[in-house]
Amino acid sequence: MLNVYECYIRPRRRRQRVIERDSLDVKFLSYDSVEKIDCETEIRTATLDTVRDFGSTWEPYVDDKIIRQRDKDFNYRCFEWDRIINMSLSSVLIDKCYAACTGARLDGLLSFRHQRLLYLDFFATAPWNYYGTAGRMRRIGSGLVYFTIKTSLSLSLEGEFVLYALGGSEQYCEKIGMLPTGDYKFGLKKYQMPKDKAAFFEKSFRKYVVNG
Repeated sequence: MLNVYECYIRPRRRRQRVIERDSLDVKFLSYDSVEKIDCETEIRTATLDTVRDFGSTWEPYVDDKIIRQRDKDFNYRCFEWDRIINMSLSSVLIDKCYAACTGARLDGLLSFRHQRLLYLDFFATAPWNYYGTAGRMRRIGSGLVYFTIKTSLSLSLEGEFVLYALGGSEQYCEKIGMLPTGDYKFGLKKYQMPKDKAAFFEKSFRKYVVNG
């Protein structure tokens, strides 16, 4: 599973409708490919506990793969989620960060902002979920996309959202129905999820949703 979709662009802040946090919590069935069982994963607002979980699990895992194991195929890009989450917690405007948790394990993170459009700025599954179907937990990335679509719907944006994709994530963006807009920022291609594709994705993933 591709680990991240990111936009580095931070336009001048404008006051917009703030995303309601508590009402957006979503639970869905992920799949543990090691234990061969369905698990319940919940997406909820990131907190200081999330920062601690990131520092004690994601970072050591990445360091072990790169430094100790010297795994040349492990190209996971680990962003400074501690900084991203702390910024969202201190924001009184529009930056929001959410965590996908399977039990006590932090399996995914995302951050977005609402400035007329919904921008998915950062999006990542945990490093142990890397390598697509070889990753441990499946449906985490799709669950994060579903959550983004539901957030867009709650903002009366008809499921639409945009992102600036890293080169390695462009194929995934197109796979889930996103379309390139033809725009670029800092070499990153801009993609938009159109409302018809968002509706199709939302309907297709709904069978895994426990609530929301």
